[in-house]
Amino acid sequence: MNSPRTRQTLLEKLKDRYDENSWLEFQVTYGPYIIRILRALKMNSHDCEDLHQNIMLIAWKSLPKFNYQPDKGSFRAWISTVTRRECGHFIKKRQKNFISVSEEEAERLKQALDNIDSPDLEKNIVKEWEKFISEKAWANIQDRFSDNVLDVFQRISSGQSTETIAQETDVSESSVYVYKKRVLNTLQKEILKLNQELS
Repeated sequence: MNSPRTRQTLLEKLKDRYDENSWLEFQVTYGPYIIRILRALKMNSHDCEDLHQNIMLIAWKSLPKFNYQPDKGSFRAWISTVTRRECGHFIKKRQKNFISVSEEEAERLKQALDNIDSPDLEKNIVKEWEKFISEKAWANIQDRFSDNVLDVFQRISSGQSTETIAQETDVSESSVYVYKKRVLNTLQKEILKLNQELS
């Protein structure tokens, strides 16, 4: 994922249903975000796995004909819409089989379905996207810094004082500030890049 055109390039490659490398890249890139949406919808782990597979199948069928038009909406909005819709179908199908579903499970499914139509859900999905991008950015930049620099940054991010970090890591307080600034600047640039590439 090295340029702002990566998403468009990947979508072009996905027009070939049998390009296994591109489909693997799609799964690795967007699969974790789909799982995050499903968790925001309060689906349990087993249902998340089933739904994730269903959504990947829908993508496999739909994306070869997909015409990406950024002016009409982001690609992540398409993924979010497909995920919510499929989750709704899944829950309604399960609700029809109430005889084989416990009372507790029936209540959970009802709450999950109500959650799909909740006005707060979109805010939650946006937050999940931000967490997804931040985690991906953090994973992408770690090999650019020494373990010591990363340790200092994680300590300061968790609220430790500069003085304590300096003492425990045997670096000067001024170095703690320099490390923090270097990592933070790199992380912010990576987040911006990923948002441009993947949204």
